[in-house]
Amino acid sequence: MGERLKLPQQRIHVVYNGINTEGFEDSMTSAETERPPTLGFFARMCASKGLGVLIDAYIEIRKRGNVPALQLKIGGNLNSWNEPWVRLLKLKLKVAGVLQDVSFHPNVNRADKIRFLRSVNVFSVPAVGHEPFGFYAVEALAAGAPVVLPAKSAFPELIEKSGGGILFPPDDRLALIETLEQLFTDESKRRHLSVTGRKNALEFFSVSRAAQESIDLILRLS
Repeated sequence: MGERLKLPQQRIHVVYNGINTEGFEDSMTSAETERPPTLGFFARMCASKGLGVLIDAYIEIRKRGNVPALQLKIGGNLNSWNEPWVRLLKLKLKVAGVLQDVSFHPNVNRADKIRFLRSVNVFSVPAVGHEPFGFYAVEALAAGAPVVLPAKSAFPELIEKSGGGILFPPDDRLALIETLEQLFTDESKRRHLSVTGRKNALEFFSVSRAAQESIDLILRLS
C-alpha cells in the first residue's frame, strides 16, 4: 500500500485483522486430539482457493502410501454455480478409489465450523489467486491445526506472526505433496506447530486485540 499510495513507511501503521475467538478458546478434548490422520480444507469450494490442487495432492499422497489411511475433510461455502465442478472432483476421487475416505461439509454454521477445524490434523488451502488475508488460516490455527500455505500474498506474514505453519513455493504441486507428507509423518513437529500456532492465533489475531490496537492508534494520532 505504501508503494500504491506513494506514502513513506513511517506514515503507515498496521493493525492486523482479528477473529472472534469465542468457542476456539475452549480446551481441546482427548477425542479432538486423538484422531486418525486427517487433512482439512475450509474455504469457498472453488478453483481459485485451490481445492482442485489439494485433491490432486491428496490422491498422490494416497498412491504413495507414506501416510496410511489418510482422510480428507472439505468444508466451506458451496454455491449453485460451483456444484457441477465439485461433482467432477468427487468423480475424480471415486476413480482414484479414495472417495470413501473424503467427506464434504458445505455451508455449515459457525459451531460446526469450529468442530470441523478441530477434527483435522493439518489444514491447507493452496489458493492459486492472491489472498489479502485468509481468515480461514487464522481460524484453523486457533483450532489447533497447523497450516500449509503457498508462500505468497498475506500467508508469509501469517506464518511469521503465528509460528504455526509451513510455506511451500507457489504453484509447486510436488512441494505441496512433500510438505504435507513430511508434516503428517513428523508428529513432534506437527504438535509443536499446533501448540505454537494456537497460542499465538488466540493472542495476536483476536478481534479484541485488533479493536484495542485501533483505539490506541486513533488516540495516539489524534
